[in-house]
Amino acid sequence: MQLYLILIFIFTYLNAQGLDFELKLVNENINFGKIEIAESQIKKILDKDPSYAPAYVSLSKISLMKADNNSASKNANFAVRIDEDFRPWWEELNGLRKKIQTGTASVKNNNYESALLIFSELYVEYPNYPEVPYSLAMTYYKQKKYKQASKYFQKALDLYPDYHKAKKALVNVKKRIQN
Repeated sequence: MQLYLILIFIFTYLNAQGLDFELKLVNENINFGKIEIAESQIKKILDKDPSYAPAYVSLSKISLMKADNNSASKNANFAVRIDEDFRPWWEELNGLRKKIQTGTASVKNNNYESALLIFSELYVEYPNYPEVPYSLAMTYYKQKKYKQASKYFQKALDLYPDYHKAKKALVNVKKRIQN
């Protein structure tokens, strides 16, 4: 019985080391903007161990890179339910969401200076999340500053080329620039 427990412990330890290495590769792909590869790697990790919380944090970050806040929040929440040590990421993500909501509300209330300040600060802090330059672009668009809006819609698309809202908005703003 004791030998059996020792073997299980060794297997579990070696498996965890392997997952940590695989996650390191995932994070390198995230840093290089290889979102699809990283996402595929995470799914393989979660097939091996569906309770591996760090993979859900990485999946949450990938969701942000794909402008999918709902999925980002869901994955961050899941990571915290598995392991409380990931609460700081969950709190950071909620802080980001609240700031975006505050900036969006400022745009709706025609308080563009406040919105630009919020989104500009977020853009410095989160340069890889396309929703931030998209929000900056929308702020400029509402002010009829179409060239600046075009620039930030394009930056959002440079970060995530499949960002459909940004694609549509860029087409629309380019029409306005030409008129």
